[in-house]
Amino acid sequence: MFNYQEYRDRYSQHVLFYEAGVDNRQKVYDARVAVVGLGSIGIEAARLLTIAQVQLLRFIHWENPAGANRQAGSDQVPSPDCLPRGMVAVHALASASPSCAFEILEATNTDEFQTLLRDVDLVLFSDDGNERRQLISETCRSLNKPWIYAEAHGGAGITVNVIPGRTACIDCVKREFESVQPKDQGFVYTSTVTDLIARTLSQVQAVEALRILGDSPNISSEAFCFDVDKFGHTLQVAKNESCPSCRR
Repeated sequence: MFNYQEYRDRYSQHVLFYEAGVDNRQKVYDARVAVVGLGSIGIEAARLLTIAQVQLLRFIHWENPAGANRQAGSDQVPSPDCLPRGMVAVHALASASPSCAFEILEATNTDEFQTLLRDVDLVLFSDDGNERRQLISETCRSLNKPWIYAEAHGGAGITVNVIPGRTACIDCVKREFESVQPKDQGFVYTSTVTDLIARTLSQVQAVEALRILGDSPNISSEAFCFDVDKFGHTLQVAKNESCPSCRR
């Protein structure tokens, strides 16, 4: 009898690489990735990157539970019983992925992010806060770091690659996205993010991450939009040469 789970566990790494069109696997194996935000999108995208065997996943959160500024797996890491749910998921992922190094760190301002993102190859960001988005955007632009933005509300979401000097900035993408949404058919705001949305966006994030890390020629310049009513569509947003953020 065909066992799908066994098949997925055994071949998922190859499926990930094949779907992403990555030829330079060594660059993926050597990659250091920062995951900003401990929500369901970031956690699931990180799980897929552990399957691809990246070298390091550095999880950066906004809050600072007592003793949280420790490397995952350290004897000084606090008990999961006193941690937020997202951080518990990170510890579980770390224990199941011994070949990948994990860090859980806290940062709240530009100086801290400059330090924590300086030595990574890519940043995954999934948070809908304007101030936080601006902080990551400015930090990645100043460090010339590619990052992948994802946002989800209830039954809808969006993810897009933001590569300084190559793609439109996140502000232009958000402005274009909001301008084409009918006023009564934008994001569906509910108390929780639909699991289908989170999993879909995280999978797109993971594939695009592999493309960026592996120097694939198939890196997307379009925003991927998804909702439970209309499913997926893409939005092309060109660099705006009159926008200071796009030009940098």
